[in-house]
Amino acid sequence: LRCVEQLGPLVVAVPVIGSVAMALSGVCKAVDAAKVNKLAVEGMGLRVLEVAVSLSELLPAAAEAGQLTLALELLLRRLASLLARAGDFAETYGRRGFLSRCFRSHWDHVTVTQLDR
Repeated sequence: LRCVEQLGPLVVAVPVIGSVAMALSGVCKAVDAAKVNKLAVEGMGLRVLEVAVSLSELLPAAAEAGQLTLALELLLRRLASLLARAGDFAETYGRRGFLSRCFRSHWDHVTVTQLDR
């Protein structure tokens, strides 16, 4: 998680980075806590790690170039929201009884499709 630590100094310039980091850590906690479906949850964790690595490369470069714009902040807000939802899904998916929740329509194909964007 060094890539998340590298985002720390940028929180002053773009406070929403703190929300992104919290959402990233939520997914990591869900991966660690998974009791079942571990491979699938770990796969989700790897995708989130790729996002974190990309951000750790992109955001410092954007800050150096003076490109921390409102559009970038809005994208980061949306990313934080999606990551938080992904963390919630990974937590639920990693618990026992996920299939019974699916059969009761707790998670439908629309929700899973939105998370897979």
